[in-house]
Amino acid sequence: MANNNQVPLPHVDPLQYVQEQVYLRLYMKQVWAGEGINQRGVLNPGLERNIGVMVTQDYPVYDGPDPSRDTLVARAIGQNINMGGDWYVISSIVFRPESCYPGSSLATISGSIVGGTGEFALAQGQVRHETVAGDRNGETKMLHIHVFYTPTRTPMPEAMFTEFNPGEVDDAINSQTRLLLGSGAYGSVYKANIRERTYAVKVLRVGGWQGEREYKQEIQVLGKVRHENLVTLVGACARRSALVYEFLSGGTLEKRLKDHPRERQFSWEQRIQQAAIDICNGLLFLHGTKPNPIIHGDIKPSNILFDGGNEVWKLGDFGLSRAATFFSHTAMPGHATSTPAGTVPYMDPEYLQTGVLTPQSDLYALGIILLQLVTGQDASGLRGRVADHLENLGGLVDATLNLDDRLRGMAVGMIRLGLWCSKPSRKERPYSVIIVRREIQSILSGVSSRQGHHQAVPQSRSRWDWMRMWGGGN
Repeated sequence: MANNNQVPLPHVDPLQYVQEQVYLRLYMKQVWAGEGINQRGVLNPGLERNIGVMVTQDYPVYDGPDPSRDTLVARAIGQNINMGGDWYVISSIVFRPESCYPGSSLATISGSIVGGTGEFALAQGQVRHETVAGDRNGETKMLHIHVFYTPTRTPMPEAMFTEFNPGEVDDAINSQTRLLLGSGAYGSVYKANIRERTYAVKVLRVGGWQGEREYKQEIQVLGKVRHENLVTLVGACARRSALVYEFLSGGTLEKRLKDHPRERQFSWEQRIQQAAIDICNGLLFLHGTKPNPIIHGDIKPSNILFDGGNEVWKLGDFGLSRAATFFSHTAMPGHATSTPAGTVPYMDPEYLQTGVLTPQSDLYALGIILLQLVTGQDASGLRGRVADHLENLGGLVDATLNLDDRLRGMAVGMIRLGLWCSKPSRKERPYSVIIVRREIQSILSGVSSRQGHHQAVPQSRSRWDWMRMWGGGN
């Protein structure tokens, strides 16, 4: 018989309880004798089996192996207890204000994380250690801290994220083996080795609010998501304003387009079937993120990198990306700003005029890139040059492609698609990247749904249509 007096369970929003992960590598300084002693026995009855021995500890924990130059970020406070010959360690790693987790702590029992406070709510995981230096007076131990915890501040999907130490970043970018990949107003990017692996390390220029905002924005977007068409952010170092990415040896789309054809052939299939489709897939993932779509905001060839090992193109540099919200006066999600930023040839004209960044802004940039992929020309003034040759679009196709008549017809279709995506008015563009991807696939199969520049799908969309499309609503 059913119990009608049952108390209903409280509703729990699953988006509020998404587990996150972080890996920390810290250094604990243990001193057993001398002036700096940081442990002492508090119970030792002198029995033969040492039953009842207890030692209290208060070990300093640094973000590097050298206390003279590295920062004290935590203290390992607790007790070592011996019961019948087996030692049990009960301790807390208490993070200091100078650390990335001020006011937080991790509770451990013999290497297992059993709880936490502050940032590490409902934490679990493991702490492993290895001795890296020592003598009869003490030891320095490297702590490998793997934490799984459940914050209530973010609905983003889980992903492993590593906090790198300042000393590691300094050693990597000052090493003779490091290679400067590029530099600009944002800072510098190096190819460097950290923890016996090769990464791309971006060190942002310090002292400006824009650099700090871009640093936080990259972590907010890439630190908790993974997709095959997005560059992987492996970790960061807040004290050095450094971001550590996977290293992609294939270079950028900009370099591939500028390379002399004798140096590296960039074929029709590589440009369209790989690059164009992969860019669309990356944007579809971002624009479909829930509960708020992510607008990249700076799509351009220099921010699109090739992963030669997996034969895929990936979107990078999310310093100008924004999470879109739904305005009461429009059906399309967006982000309003008084200072539009980006790279001019790829910037949505309506974004420049209104200060409202939308997914359509990414689509405009995609349109310019499609024109570049087919023509091989520089982006500056490209749309105007193409529009001036509507009667002879075939003459604009990059001659290094060596296309036959059938493929040249496809190339003309791609040019028309690029013009459609980059129309000055948002209302005249495709309403979603998914339409662009379908159109590319149709062109490649020879059954394009479009003729001329006319819209292939109706543009009249309600607010609820847009919310379903961009990931909002139910």
